[in-house]
Amino acid sequence: MPGIARPAAFAPAREAAALSVAALRSEAEFAELAGEWNALHDAAAAASAFNAWAWLYEWWRVYGAGRRLHILTARRDGALCGVLPLYVETQRTLGVPVRVARLLGSGGDTYPDDLGPFFSPECERETAEVLAAAALDSDAWDALSVEDLDSRQPFGELLEQAAAKRGLRPERVAAQRIVYIDLPSTWEGYLASISRNRRSKVRSQRKKIHQEVPTRFHVWSDASAIDAAFDAFTALHHKRWRAIGQESGSFRTAEYLAFHRAIMRSALLRGALRLYVLDVNGEPAAMLYALRFRKGVYVVQAAFDPDLARLRPGLVLFGHAIQHAIEEGNRVFDFLRGQHSYKEHLGGGERETETVTVAYRTSAGLAWSLRRRLRHRVLPALKARVRPLARAVGLAK
Repeated sequence: MPGIARPAAFAPAREAAALSVAALRSEAEFAELAGEWNALHDAAAAASAFNAWAWLYEWWRVYGAGRRLHILTARRDGALCGVLPLYVETQRTLGVPVRVARLLGSGGDTYPDDLGPFFSPECERETAEVLAAAALDSDAWDALSVEDLDSRQPFGELLEQAAAKRGLRPERVAAQRIVYIDLPSTWEGYLASISRNRRSKVRSQRKKIHQEVPTRFHVWSDASAIDAAFDAFTALHHKRWRAIGQESGSFRTAEYLAFHRAIMRSALLRGALRLYVLDVNGEPAAMLYALRFRKGVYVVQAAFDPDLARLRPGLVLFGHAIQHAIEEGNRVFDFLRGQHSYKEHLGGGERETETVTVAYRTSAGLAWSLRRRLRHRVLPALKARVRPLARAVGLAK
């Protein structure tokens, strides 16, 4: 009727603007994106401590030499909606130079979990599809290797589907098995959730060490002495591995040490570091290096003094750390990658990360795909067949 305004509910819907994709290729652009990255990361329904700007920017500063940055961003009306953080490295494969795109944070001598993109919750699937298409349609690389994605999120599946539609042959496989704990609201609730035998061991080991030697559990908070704490942690880590006649691959190279020292410093200042410590006779006997993210605690590395192995300081510290995490209000205690008996002893849940690889139909892409197939399929199958024969003639145990 004339003179009557149309109710807002009946107003014609405004068509959403299309998403636009751009590639950031310089460290300066990466640095300038920090504010928007952090805001989107905070809002994203699925994100991790290991695709946060602070972690990946520091990774790039330490490990970026010889690699080319290629961060894909998706925007709508200027607003950042998604980030797919990639870099490109050239590898010689079967004598052919191959440009391989990988996720920031993977490669070098670092192996974090839960890498990958993150998106605005208002348009998560749409943005994931657009960024997957942009990655696949790029001519900046010959192969794409997207590693250690959280398999509970859809990006890996969407990337696989988009590659198949383009006539490519993607491979999507499980990467790492991860043990975690869904934390109850109380420590007693956690103890009730594990077996009677495990519950008895947690209690008796804690009681034993506290009765035999002066002990103190604490969470590191002194920023002025964080370098000393880092040095103490690495010393314990190497001492433990030397005690079993092995050299750890972690905390050995200058790059690895510089990276994690910087991460510890920045995480402590941001309130994200959880460096759990069990002192015995005034000195660290066990330490856990972990990060807190969204009501979850994620264990990066553990170290303990093998001279005190009979007192099980590592397991005692894990008990204290889990109790602290519960009392802090966390909902998850995640052990991340790596197979260790203590994880099975303390954990309850399991999850997997996944890797998606795509090789293009170029000579370089085919060479990379062939080498990967030889390494991950053909050679393991041959070893599985040869080993029983070698045992039969006494050449192998």
